[in-house]
Amino acid sequence: MGTDIHWFVERRENTSSAWVLLDGAVPFLEVDESPLVYRVRNYELFGALAGVRGKTPRELPVRGLPVDVSPIVAACAKTHEYYCRGHGFASLPELRVFFGRDFSDCVLESVVGEMERSANGGEIRAVFWFDR
Repeated sequence: MGTDIHWFVERRENTSSAWVLLDGAVPFLEVDESPLVYRVRNYELFGALAGVRGKTPRELPVRGLPVDVSPIVAACAKTHEYYCRGHGFASLPELRVFFGRDFSDCVLESVVGEMERSANGGEIRAVFWFDR
């Protein structure tokens, strides 16, 4: 049995506004083909993001779920809390650092590119966790 990533993209207009889950960024729907959702089992990337699987050491700090996470993502995290681990989040600059690395892939670069286009001058981040 493999480990899957649960990946959500949130945006906020400015530092005083709330984070909002972007439309189409809910990865649990079988028919969801959103370009904002990372769906690949890339264990080396999982290691770099959160120390989950792979031989690549964790490169992002241990953060857990953001305290200001959007309500929909918070509800998804609560629903899956027993079965999941490695909660964290990453900004665009943090994700771009992974480009060109051995474990980088075209799906990650495509998703991050779509995140950049969706930012519309606001802040954007990926919130993620993994199956146990």
